[in-house]
Amino acid sequence: MPKYVEQWENAIRDKLFLKLLALLLVLALIANGLFRRATNRVVIYPPEVKQEFWVGQRSASKQYLVQMALMYLHFLLDIHPRNATQKQSRLLGKKRSA
Repeated sequence: MPKYVEQWENAIRDKLFLKLLALLLVLALIANGLFRRATNRVVIYPPEVKQEFWVGQRSASKQYLVQMALMYLHFLLDIHPRNATQKQSRLLGKKRSA
């Protein structure tokens, strides 16, 4: 009989441990969700806004994508030897060296 009592006590301890572990994981998930909600987002706007657009957490409107593409196309397609270095530094966000 003591063998079964010992197994039963072990099962109760294991069950308690698993409950505490599940509670800890739930609290960690809640804390993670609250932390992510508090983080800041960075939205890059085109220099001239011609149409209304929206930007979501993982998507953006077609108007936003078109305006940003036009802004970068100006840097990429209007290159000649005299302004190549300047265009490259502006596109990559580097400061021009004198």
